[in-house]
Amino acid sequence: MSRFSLIVATIERTEPLEKLLASLALQTFSDFEVVIVDQNRDDRVEVTASRWSRKMTIRHLRSEMGLSRARNRGIKEATGEIIAFPDDDCWYGADVLLKIHEWFLSHPEFDFLSTCARDEKFQLCANRWPTMPSRITRTNVLRTAISISLFFRKEVIQAVGGFDEFLGLGSGSKFGSGEESDFVFRALSLGYLGWFENSIAIFHPARKADGIHVARARSFGLGFGYVLRRHRVPFWISLYLCTRPAAGWLINYVRRRPVSSEYLATLRGRLAGYLNLSSI
Repeated sequence: MSRFSLIVATIERTEPLEKLLASLALQTFSDFEVVIVDQNRDDRVEVTASRWSRKMTIRHLRSEMGLSRARNRGIKEATGEIIAFPDDDCWYGADVLLKIHEWFLSHPEFDFLSTCARDEKFQLCANRWPTMPSRITRTNVLRTAISISLFFRKEVIQAVGGFDEFLGLGSGSKFGSGEESDFVFRALSLGYLGWFENSIAIFHPARKADGIHVARARSFGLGFGYVLRRHRVPFWISLYLCTRPAAGWLINYVRRRPVSSEYLATLRGRLAGYLNLSSI
């Protein structure tokens, strides 16, 4: 049994995965295993995993396509007391696992922890993070928890039962996101306690200036809106979150930036997901 199981679902990335594993090799706290869940059809990850296994415990598994499916495959094999889900393109500071280990020791009343995310320039990224540490509640889940930032005691993972394979990238459904928020909502509904700590960070690349594909933005929006409705997030919060991309769309439209269409796709997707529509 390890203290940490780090479940890394990966597909079509080699250099970013190398960067993640290199950062894990430098950890000052070494009681962890890396569970790499490989969705590639070739052996690129096998070569990488074999090389880094000399530095740390690595378990290389295969999975069908789908982020939630891959993570659930990793959960079944994980031995750690604390389970996390780093993306294959993020990386850890050298002392982050030590900090999180110590945090759990000093906060036995909490069942899971979320940190913030920072980019190469140490700027906050990937979410609109709160400025202060706080208890994670139903009204702030979407500001305090994304998959790369979450660390769960194993009993929480077992009780919740894994990720909904109908949600997330590669799921085969129209909902391209929302699986981690859905998971946290379910953990809270079971009475588990979570804390957001902004003094600890996981590193992740900043979003590229050219944005993401319009179809993907809509798919992400559909998942986001669906989870809001599924977990009955208060209407005023849902309305704000669903329509917030409209401001970004308007600003970028006026400035004639190419990402304006993605804001519109996100807006349409969130509304359609929340209203359970497919035609918006």
